[in-house]
Amino acid sequence: MAPNTGRVVNTLIGLLTVAVVGLSVVPWLVPRIQEAVRDKPDSDLVLAAVKEHQAVLDAEWTDTEATTGASPPMRTEETIRDGREQLTQDGIPVTSAMSRVRRIRATFQDDGSVHVTAEVSTSKTYADGSGTTSVETDRHSLVLTGNDARGYAVVSDEVVDPARPSPPDDIRHRADLMALGVSIVFAFIAVGGMVLSWRGRAHSPRSLSWFSFGGTFALAVGLVWMYTVGNARIQDDYRDGTLSCNGERLASLDSRLSLFFSHDCVVQSRIDVLAALLTAVIIVLIEYRILLGLRLRALRSVVSPSISTKNS
Repeated sequence: MAPNTGRVVNTLIGLLTVAVVGLSVVPWLVPRIQEAVRDKPDSDLVLAAVKEHQAVLDAEWTDTEATTGASPPMRTEETIRDGREQLTQDGIPVTSAMSRVRRIRATFQDDGSVHVTAEVSTSKTYADGSGTTSVETDRHSLVLTGNDARGYAVVSDEVVDPARPSPPDDIRHRADLMALGVSIVFAFIAVGGMVLSWRGRAHSPRSLSWFSFGGTFALAVGLVWMYTVGNARIQDDYRDGTLSCNGERLASLDSRLSLFFSHDCVVQSRIDVLAALLTAVIIVLIEYRILLGLRLRALRSVVSPSISTKNS
């Protein structure tokens, strides 16, 4: 019976380990596979169109006649014109502006247009006599029309504002209750490990008391729980780095938080917490497997002398 139990436990540990590895790898792997198979526009043509468009925007800081020709004006244009007017009224107009498009990611949309996420750094100097230069980096969301044969043109440009309102108290309260519930589950798993150690105290290693033996695994469960208190990380819009989410994994499980945090952050937090729970279960199963092995070894040590005595 015990050997069969050992095989079952070993199988569970193996399956849960595969599940944890899968949960860790899939969120990283899937976007890269989708990116590889997705039809993408010519990156050089898209970059050239964005740079040409940005050159016009830079000119608008100093030239009132400069325009992209969009009707109505793009939101980025309106922001520049409002800023230009305000700085002129303050007596410190912009004398030069130059931008650098540092990173860019382009994807085709269902309507045939191209959506572009770009990171633009703009350096501006002012007519204040001090030679002061400011550098501002923004993330732009642009829409382009055209194709690889004719080239592309920007028809929409908006600076993405990363700031989002805080969730209301009722949503935050529910999220906190969910976090408390998950923490209680972790506590039960840790207590379960201590109970296993107490029940198998007769077979615990001689160098450790049952409390120390079980406490070691309970501490490991606690360390896994601490991982859920940290912030989840998601890929940025350029697929070449990661961003830290604004909320703890444990407190970002409520789907309604997607309206206030990134949806990807909520999904990644759920995946990370599930992986942590499975890891905690694996830790207790490993403890149980060790105790089971110690019990079998103790039984064999008792049975073997009795068999030797009968044979003699």
